[in-house]
Amino acid sequence: MSGQARGRACQPCRSIKIKCELGTHGGPPPCERCTRLGKDCTVDAPRRQKDRVAELEAKVEALTKMLASQQMSDQHTEPSAETQLAVLQQNQHYGDIPKKRKLEPTPDGLIQPAWKLDLFDSSSASAQVLATTDLFKAVSLDSLVTYDLQQIILDRYKFTLSRLYPVVSLHPACGLTELKIMSPILLHAIILAAAHGILSIEDFDAVALSFIGTISTEVLSGGKKSIELLQALQVASLWYCAPRTHQSIATLFQFLHVAQVMALDLGCGGDLDPPGEFVPPELEVGHTMPAKRGWLVCFVLGASSLIHRRRPGDQRWTTHHSECLHALETSPDARAGDRLLALHVRGERLGLDIIQRLALAETIPSATIGEALTTLTMQDLEREVNEWRAFIPSDLDHPNLQTMAFAAEILIHEAVLHTGTNKHSFAVPYLPHRLFIGGYPAPEVTPDHVYSLQALKQACHNTIDAACSVSKEDFLSLPYFLFAPRIAYAAFILAKIHIAVTAPSNTLGIIMIASEVRLSYYLAKIVAFNERTKYDGSPGAATRVLEGCPMLSAWLLQYEEQLVTSSDTMSPTYDPEAMHDIPDEAASTTRSTNNVKPAVSASVLPDLSLNWDNFLDFGPN
Repeated sequence: MSGQARGRACQPCRSIKIKCELGTHGGPPPCERCTRLGKDCTVDAPRRQKDRVAELEAKVEALTKMLASQQMSDQHTEPSAETQLAVLQQNQHYGDIPKKRKLEPTPDGLIQPAWKLDLFDSSSASAQVLATTDLFKAVSLDSLVTYDLQQIILDRYKFTLSRLYPVVSLHPACGLTELKIMSPILLHAIILAAAHGILSIEDFDAVALSFIGTISTEVLSGGKKSIELLQALQVASLWYCAPRTHQSIATLFQFLHVAQVMALDLGCGGDLDPPGEFVPPELEVGHTMPAKRGWLVCFVLGASSLIHRRRPGDQRWTTHHSECLHALETSPDARAGDRLLALHVRGERLGLDIIQRLALAETIPSATIGEALTTLTMQDLEREVNEWRAFIPSDLDHPNLQTMAFAAEILIHEAVLHTGTNKHSFAVPYLPHRLFIGGYPAPEVTPDHVYSLQALKQACHNTIDAACSVSKEDFLSLPYFLFAPRIAYAAFILAKIHIAVTAPSNTLGIIMIASEVRLSYYLAKIVAFNERTKYDGSPGAATRVLEGCPMLSAWLLQYEEQLVTSSDTMSPTYDPEAMHDIPDEAASTTRSTNNVKPAVSASVLPDLSLNWDNFLDFGPN
């Protein structure tokens, strides 16, 4: 029989968050646990809210003074030659960044909390962040990245990354000092997301490992939850790039899962997805604008993961998602970047709708080309894509949004390449060894097949053309998790089309010939784009994803050779060793007439056991 629960737990029970019971007969203190362990069973007097606020403000003041003194000491320290060179180069590169007034802490006063409340829109959420802030987190980055480089990286996030994908919109007055005090873990994630091309590989690895360790300590082991931690996980997931020394400490998809669970516990899911019964009410911040953004970003991450991994899940769009989206578009509390974020959310919702209505991620057979219901569904989805594209205002239009629209058209017509056994081969990784899994289609050709295959080919061309028109800085600033996989997906589908119209005993070859597919040209275009957009000595995850395209080019040479030597059957595999030393004349066949670099160099094809998680973590090698 359990004991009678106390109205307020004693200090020993409260410290380890367990139930405090007075005994089976409800006797006086001490409680059962303190009696058994011989502890001092004392109950702390409840603190008033204003006392708690005063304590937190004192903590902020102490941190402010400490950081101010640290900055003064940093200013009197002569930076190294490498730091001076990096700062000079980045100042030149980001010379168009508008100058802003910095809010420096005053020696006799606190930082005004107006921007703090604007950032979190919730005093309870702010209090939770402050409660988890300590001196070590506030200054942990200083031992890894100099103050000057932190400022450059933060400026890059605010004026480049956030301009393209405003997942966490910072208040204009929120500077480096404020973030160090109020949101050190979010600052850590921002440094991790925006550091490519600024930090060396070694320094980036140190920052990444430090962030993974912080998340492991604070979230996985400590069980802490806050809007700041949710935002940090989402920023780190969107611009995920694992360090080279990463040994399965955590993966991108673990980050996604933790963020989803944390958002639910914080009440971001609304009444349809309420927080767990053991979540303290003071942590629930679902009514705030940051919580609404966070819930929609969770949807974006989950939908994108489903589209590329093709694993059945419970990802769905609810009325609460619609309410959050409406708030981003119409609320007076919305930030300037919320209109753009809402466009991206609508685009990802459209992609998820296509996946679900055509059963592309289900174990059941997908839509059959030529059936009346399939034709009506595809026409309806095409209309929705066109409406979403027309909905994009001219001041927000960007090749990234156009790439998303064209990739959605690929999803609509992908089923023309499906067979009864190859459906799962359209999931990541988009590498050569998956091209022949389940065979290739050879249907009885109908006008619907003609239309879908032509539309599919054109959508692939449009996706790659739009994506490759992005500038180097924008490509490396767009979320790695969202943009680069669409390019790889388009190239992979184009290779599938090439097989379908050239393989022995095919039937789709009457619709188009190999030269119309232009696979070699578009692979060369992606390879040239990837080479042009790499940062010297600091490759990001986006370039890792596109490293699969040289492998597709190497496969194409082998495939064309097999077509010449075999007229009856095609091998479902390829020989990695055969491509270790590609002849010059073979490489020259992949040159285009538009001054595109050759698609094939001395590439080593990957181990066939390579999976997508490892590919994102380590690249093709």
